[in-house]
Amino acid sequence: MWAFTRLSLAAVVLAPALSAHAAQIVIEVGPGEQKIFTPSNITASVGDVVSFHFLTGNHSVTQSSFATPCEPLAGGVDSGFQAVAADTTSIPEFSFAINNASAPLFFFSKQTIPVNECNKGMVFSINQNPNSAKSFAAFQANAKADVPAATATAGVSSSTVTAVPAAASSGAKILVQVGAGGGLTFSPSNISANIGDNVAFQFINKNHSVTQSSFASPCEALVGGIDSGFQFVAANATAVPEFGFTITNASKPLFFFSKQTIPVNECNKGMVFSINQDPNSANSFTAFQANAKADVPAATATAGVSSSTVAAVPAATSSGAKILVQVGAGGGLTFSPSNISANIGDNVAFQFINRNHSITQSSFASPCEALASGIDSGFQFVAANATAVPEFSFTITNASIPLFFFSKQTVPVNECNKGMVFSINQNPNSAKSFAAFQAHAKADIQPAAKANTKGRRVHARDFAKVAGK
Repeated sequence: MWAFTRLSLAAVVLAPALSAHAAQIVIEVGPGEQKIFTPSNITASVGDVVSFHFLTGNHSVTQSSFATPCEPLAGGVDSGFQAVAADTTSIPEFSFAINNASAPLFFFSKQTIPVNECNKGMVFSINQNPNSAKSFAAFQANAKADVPAATATAGVSSSTVTAVPAAASSGAKILVQVGAGGGLTFSPSNISANIGDNVAFQFINKNHSVTQSSFASPCEALVGGIDSGFQFVAANATAVPEFGFTITNASKPLFFFSKQTIPVNECNKGMVFSINQDPNSANSFTAFQANAKADVPAATATAGVSSSTVAAVPAATSSGAKILVQVGAGGGLTFSPSNISANIGDNVAFQFINRNHSITQSSFASPCEALASGIDSGFQFVAANATAVPEFSFTITNASIPLFFFSKQTVPVNECNKGMVFSINQNPNSAKSFAAFQAHAKADIQPAAKANTKGRRVHARDFAKVAGK
């Protein structure tokens, strides 16, 4: 096993620098193929960077709360799934900085295939009080007793499809094809499933998602709900991505949609899916799909495109213009331009020029806090020698209200507090002008922990191998 004792010079250059008084605390995730964080509970000071090294399997580090240990905290820290192949020569690393050491922080692994890892006690805490009612021991016991309505899912890239865990022995595996034949469909679009069944989505082409919503808001992501993220499939792909989850409660219906909006809003085109709906009820699949076709969100979800597929970014629709915004140009903590006017149908495309930033929707009132179900590119890392850059875009569907955004990166500095913000259709003469929004961001003090990731893979050769570990 690899022990992470020191970073080589090559790795240090890529890693955010620590302040003179801050420490880097290393946590191993899944050592020896166990479902544990090692250590599982730490004490950290303001400025310390907590760094998670994913050693085996396909786990996550996802922030929750003491009250609901196995449910993601809205706007909380989340590494996403980090798959590690058995023969890998490099391992993923994810980190965040502590900026408030007075409140305890709680985390879990949201993997549920082949077992619910949170229910198995795979949890982690920072700055808990062992003598309080909210100790780590109590949190872990709470996690083992927590049974969510629907489990989180395991996303598997096309290169590791064979590593998709089989459904638990107590349940069946139900296959659903996404975008079969080039259509905007789930096939089948409605299924019945029992507790223990594994629903596996195979993404056949293009760039869709399977995202949980609700009957009332069919085209709006459910806070804390299941979300595959965008799954891009190249035209010449020889393997397809697969994403699955396990049913833990068969007594209530579950509703989903594809959040892709480029070149069209796929949810509004009826690309929705349901599980265990009652065809004779008011909440039938037919009614859900009709509701989706009539649903017009204030701002559309976005299409994430990796650096290797920038050329595949769909062009703006014929009714709108494509507005380019550079992120981090010249090494600065800026969006260029930082404020634009856009019309309905316009496509706003963000090109990430260097480093590791994000474009994340917030609000004027809370400029440095991610808006629940808002637009979020996630971190977009750009290597120093990159020959292509990531691009992320979305389409304007309502030009009558201002939209506000920030970069959620906090290592080595909080970029939002440095004024790295962006707005669309603000009124420069109003109290909610861009200038006021940016000033507000610089004065905004963030909650206990800020999400951030180094956005890189750390090579095993960059670490010392310790005998006996």
